Amino acid sequence: PYVQILTLIRVYCPVYPRIIGLTASWLHGELRDLEVKRHTLQSTMGCTIFAPVVDDALITKAKFTKIDYPDDRHEIMFAHQVAAMLTSLTGSLPFELASAFSNQAQKAIHVETSLGTAGLSVFPQALCEIICAQLHAKANHSEDEGARDATKQALQALPHAKSLLGIESEALIPQGTPSSKAKVLLDLMTGRQGLILVFVEQVCCVLPLSAMLSQHLQEPVLHVSGTFTMLKETRDRHLGAFRGGQCRVLVATSALEEGLDVPDCDCVIRFDVFSNVKSHVQGSGRARKADSEVFYFDNSPDVEDKRTALMYGSGECQEAPVPVTASSTQDVSLQPGAGEGHRWGEEATMWDYGANKSFRGQECSACGATLRITSRKYGQGRKKTERLSAVEGA
Repeated sequence: PYVQILTLIRVYCPVYPRIIGLTASWLHGELRDLEVKRHTLQSTMGCTIFAPVVDDALITKAKFTKIDYPDDRHEIMFAHQVAAMLTSLTGSLPFELASAFSNQAQKAIHVETSLGTAGLSVFPQALCEIICAQLHAKANHSEDEGARDATKQALQALPHAKSLLGIESEALIPQGTPSSKAKVLLDLMTGRQGLILVFVEQVCCVLPLSAMLSQHLQEPVLHVSGTFTMLKETRDRHLGAFRGGQCRVLVATSALEEGLDVPDCDCVIRFDVFSNVKSHVQGSGRARKADSEVFYFDNSPDVEDKRTALMYGSGECQEAPVPVTASSTQDVSLQPGAGEGHRWGEEATMWDYGANKSFRGQECSACGATLRITSRKYGQGRKKTERLSAVEGA
């Protein structure tokens, strides 16, 4: 939609307006092929990426600390049993619900590895919350009436599933031993004041870790995850409590890296590893208060700063684009690829005679070079798609 809107503006506005979009990180995905990715983004949006010079005195800088912890991962003792129990006890439920439990049960292994048996003890409650949100989302978005009916039937059977799993109340009381890594986190949190945001990698750990922290700190600790893994009303309630100060500690997935503006938040903890510059920039940016602190368990702050500098350096230019008139929008300088040494045409399906197959790409009208466009799946469940481009024949 954004691309279409900008195209219409260029075509129909007498004077092309100066539009500025603000982001802390233009790069989404891995730190490689930066120039190609920047070119592709600029070509798609018909824009220029630039990094303005900002006086250091105007920037609120948090203090970064790398946390060391003993990497003595114990042998997984109980997760396989818990996963088998979850699958067995829910196997007689309606197919839609039984399949959901079966598909998610193996997450128990990650929970025990990351949080220990203390986190594993409340994993069934976490699983019920996740599955409930997923079923609601499916019921609301499915266009197939039969699928909607099956999903509603599964939702009606969810209370019975909780009964089968021995979940008799909403109270969360972790039992067992925290992992060595989790123990270091608990020690780090002891006595710490202020608003604290803890990021974890996987949704299955959000509720278990919040329960462990609540038990350790003897105060309410809430959790938040993405749209399809948590009911909107629950997420809004938890965010409101954190913003309003009724809850001092919030555990979240990377879904909260953007869009959460809490000026009084003075501590961000990245409990798990992250793999892209965006997480470093956006996540640490949640610590908005002066003299804030950011703690990394599995990433090096120095390395992430260097990676961020590479990204900013790639997108750097001296000034923003100048406004142009509608008649000049037909000029080649505004067409995809201008300013990079090529004059790319529109994206189209092309034929590779050597490989005897088609591909998506663009052709340079000046030199005949080809910009081959490919894509790859990545992320949890390989649900995210990254577009990659490579120049051939230049």
